Amino acid sequence: MSVTLFDRIEALRAALAVHDGDREELHRVILDCGDRYGGIDRLIYAMALELDFAYGCGFGDSGPDQINSLIELHQVALDVAARGDVR
Repeated sequence: MSVTLFDRIEALRAALAVHDGDREELHRVILDCGDRYGGIDRLIYAMALELDFAYGCGFGDSGPDQINSLIELHQVALDVAARGDVR
């Protein structure tokens, strides 16, 4: 899937909206991308590219390992919550 710079800009705007707690802006970005392309596939792909870029810049070659560690951490949290062990 090809992603344009516009897609990557929208992905970063969505990230800033989440950071700022601005649900209206996030909703606008999602709707605009949906209207423009008939779906949000490109936005999601652009977000994945930006996340990969951020981890690559921050952790270099160990970026994928850091992403996998974060996935495992979130999975453990989900498992604990499913068991009801949350205190």
